[in-house]
Amino acid sequence: MKKRLVPIFIVILLTLLSAVWWVRTASDGDPVTGALRFSVPCGTVTVKTAPWKSEDGSYYVFLPSCSSLSEVRPIISGHSGLSIAGTPLTENTDLSVFRTGVPYDLTVERFRSETKTKLVFLQSSGISSVFISTESGSMRRIDADKTHEEAAAVILLDKSGTVIYAGGGKDKIHGRGNTTWALEKKPYHLTLDSAQDLLGTGPSRHWILLANALDRTNLRNRIVHDATGFAGLAWTPSCDYVDVYLNGAYNGLYLLSERIETGDGRLDIDPAAGGFLFEITNKPSDEDLSFRTRAHRTVRLREPEACTDAQLEAIRNRTQQMETAIRGLPDAVSWLDVLDLDSFAARFLIDEFFLNMDSDMASSFYYWDPAAGKMFAGPVWDYDLSCGSTANIWSAQSRYPDQIFAIGKFYYRLLYNTPVFREKVVRLYRDTFLPSFTDYLSQDLPALQNRIRDAAVMNDTRWTRQGNEPASQTADGLYQFFSRRIGYLQDAWIEGIPYCSVWFCDAGKTVVNHLSFPVNGDVVSLPSPLDLGIGSSSVWYVKDTDQVWSTDEAEPGEIYLSPISETDYNTRPQSYTDFGDEEQQDIGVLDYVKRVLRHNWQIVLPFACFLILLAVLVLYLIHESFPPQIGDKRL
Repeated sequence: MKKRLVPIFIVILLTLLSAVWWVRTASDGDPVTGALRFSVPCGTVTVKTAPWKSEDGSYYVFLPSCSSLSEVRPIISGHSGLSIAGTPLTENTDLSVFRTGVPYDLTVERFRSETKTKLVFLQSSGISSVFISTESGSMRRIDADKTHEEAAAVILLDKSGTVIYAGGGKDKIHGRGNTTWALEKKPYHLTLDSAQDLLGTGPSRHWILLANALDRTNLRNRIVHDATGFAGLAWTPSCDYVDVYLNGAYNGLYLLSERIETGDGRLDIDPAAGGFLFEITNKPSDEDLSFRTRAHRTVRLREPEACTDAQLEAIRNRTQQMETAIRGLPDAVSWLDVLDLDSFAARFLIDEFFLNMDSDMASSFYYWDPAAGKMFAGPVWDYDLSCGSTANIWSAQSRYPDQIFAIGKFYYRLLYNTPVFREKVVRLYRDTFLPSFTDYLSQDLPALQNRIRDAAVMNDTRWTRQGNEPASQTADGLYQFFSRRIGYLQDAWIEGIPYCSVWFCDAGKTVVNHLSFPVNGDVVSLPSPLDLGIGSSSVWYVKDTDQVWSTDEAEPGEIYLSPISETDYNTRPQSYTDFGDEEQQDIGVLDYVKRVLRHNWQIVLPFACFLILLAVLVLYLIHESFPPQIGDKRL
């Protein structure tokens, strides 16, 4: 029996060795990246970067602002022979003869093979650079789960190559975000070994790399952060653009931002003295301290990060007091005694003007200042789906500049219906915000666009977002949005023209969207049910009637519309299946297997063969373990 097992073990061993070779070939078999890298001097620091292969087979070398092509040198691995534009490429080749943005012929000759492709040099300008080297040399584990943290060395260089920060390998990096984490270009959280001042705004250990993956203009978050000063918010996280390199590979244009936190140079409250910071969210984490309000708002406590049951109960009561004051319940005290009018008006104005879809729902921050004895609104966060974005289905509500967006929000609607609050907002907009933002549009924003122009080209190339973009994803589309938005608010707020609020319902007559427009005789075009993705009809019915509605009938006030008439609603087949109370099934292992099979078949296939052979061996051993019976040929 032992002799029979020898060939089986040999076959299994050879299969395993073949699997290892196959996996290595699949991961390291690129003829260009396996043979060519580049040494990039930046001031006193020299970094290494590898070419990136695009979908059309061309290769790109992304150079930071602080480098010079004349100082960049090739690093050639193995025994490959390389030539660029017909010129042999060596580690001493002067690359200054080549120009950025021009595709050059690249030839890689290896044993019995030759690869011909294109090589393009691109270079950023006017932007700082962040180089992150993880302990494992890979981002695979970090990108698999945003809770996975890994040690890293972080280096930040300004546009001229001056070292702003150079970590010694004890920094840490992990993922962050909710919707944006599911995208290919991921955001990250950096925890430095010690507090550092990366933006000239004060030291901190915690810094955020915002990917802006849903905003091709890369401008929305920065515009809103700049504009909060025009509204008078006390503090907004500072941010600036950086080119990010992960383990030598260019990963795109990011916003390096402060984290929302308390302390010197940050939010000026003291958690030790009873102050606290919280967020209204629709995606709480099991790791966070969170609770629900009476109006079913989920509150996630951000600071203090830990507290006693008594402290948490006090925080819960303060938060509920804020909500009760806004709702005007019988036991509410005057809301002006509970809420800081200036900060709530300022944050409302930012969310309303920029049509922030997350407002009053997610990433909505508030804080209690014990010194003032009031609740404050702010700081602002996460505006990549604002300003008329059509990046995904969740931003559909904010695509129309012609609306009072707050009417569709719970807290904001109640505040906006209070005359003293609405008057405060209108004065702030007319006298302070609008003049400053108008100057910003004509001077600061064009300068900002010009500064990131080369970096944006690199980012668009890396993430292949070229052409066929909706207007909202272009800078011109942003300017058009702001022009229409200012014109609309001129009518609704400054001129005081009455407006009609239109509530759109789905086929089940549940409100899903909202739009409002001045009733001033102008022709108004409403989106059809098909445009909003809630029906195939081209007309709207007044809810619970058979009356077709048109904008010609608009009057000041509110109206509810449905894509289906009352007759059709009552006669359509009813579905009695209700999945609302079903528990979510835990199929994590199955999902993982599907994901591996879909994306990593090069690894799965050889190991599947190995497992099959192993199963055959087990069956053989089981068969051999039974004693031979009379008549068995083994006797």
